[in-house]
Amino acid sequence: MTIPELRKTLSFGLAAAGFVVVLSLAGAAYLRWKSNDTAMHPVAVETTKTPEELLHLAGQLLEEQQAEQAIVAFREILARHPDSGAAQAGIAQGEFLAGREEDAAREYERLREMDPENAGARLELAVLYSHHKETWALSSERYREYLQMQPDDASAQLGLARVLAWTGDSEGAAALFARPEVSRLKGPADERHHAFALTKLKRLDEAEPILRRVLERDANDVEAVEQLAAVYASRRQWDAALPLYRRVLAARPNDVSLKLVYGQGLLAQRRYAEALGPLGHAAATMPNHGEAGLAYARAWKGAGELKKASREFERVLPRFARDGRVQREYGDLLLERKKYRDAARQYAEAERLGVRDDRLNAAMGGALSANRKHKEAVPYLERAYRASPTPRRAMDLAKAYSKTGRREEARALLEKVERSVTQTAQR
Repeated sequence: MTIPELRKTLSFGLAAAGFVVVLSLAGAAYLRWKSNDTAMHPVAVETTKTPEELLHLAGQLLEEQQAEQAIVAFREILARHPDSGAAQAGIAQGEFLAGREEDAAREYERLREMDPENAGARLELAVLYSHHKETWALSSERYREYLQMQPDDASAQLGLARVLAWTGDSEGAAALFARPEVSRLKGPADERHHAFALTKLKRLDEAEPILRRVLERDANDVEAVEQLAAVYASRRQWDAALPLYRRVLAARPNDVSLKLVYGQGLLAQRRYAEALGPLGHAAATMPNHGEAGLAYARAWKGAGELKKASREFERVLPRFARDGRVQREYGDLLLERKKYRDAARQYAEAERLGVRDDRLNAAMGGALSANRKHKEAVPYLERAYRASPTPRRAMDLAKAYSKTGRREEARALLEKVERSVTQTAQR
């Protein structure tokens, strides 16, 4: 090809390309104009048509999933007929179809204001508001408004029960879940919420069979397993509770509160060595938790490690400064360690805090006698003997009488004990 021919070919190509570009730009401009015109006038809304016919046309757009065009059509109808609740409802439906729930809620609220008797608007709002935690309170309010108008709608009652369960209104949720017409509609998640609401209300006998059904459907529902374990623990049925707690701990090995409950269960079963691990972890992780430290001290005592038990008691005792029973318990430990003076001091503190029973009297009398304070011990030993006249307590009292020079009383008491023992043997 010669140079002139090449130039001619290139000129023709550039001209053709330019024509294509111009044509494309023109086409794009036309399409943009056409699109804008269509958006502004998606349907030809004839002024001669009745409101019913216009609504039918707009409704067809909704059925065809053409949300944006439907919204424009319904707005045109509303502009001509401002009191059209159907058009306002169509706008709300269109916004929902378009995936704009907040806008849909606003439009339904407008419909609620336009038509105060519109129950459907309230139900739609209740459902929309239930989708987000921030609007659960509004959902509950709209459900209640709707149910005042339609009190027999079991499906709406179930919806309200769910929202109440989510917001922590266990009493309201449980009452609705228990209604026969609502109970028939419950799904697995609803059964679970119902059971959890009942456990929070301490209605454990009602919660147990529902929890069992939940676990029959999903044996790996860890929260349901924990709830059922708590039901058994509340009844002190540790043989049933502990295996369930172990399953939960396998799923949540770092749950300190769970370790505390599990350790307390082992302690209740006198499995002291096993309890030391979980209770020790709980006490170390929660040093200000009095019950964790107290349980750990008890586990050490049960395991025979009295010095370690004493150290833990001393650490947590300030948190029980007003609990005479714990003060006495520490006194018992000190008495077992033969620290009689310290034990007597603990018993005196327990007595000051209101503990006055024969067990304390016997322990206090024993601690004082062992500390050679026999005269102070006598009143305690006398009260303990009167409350429970066992041979052992008679012997302790007789010994105290003898140490304080009251030998005749000691002899008479020992003779009484001897006669009682003889009569018992003869019988």
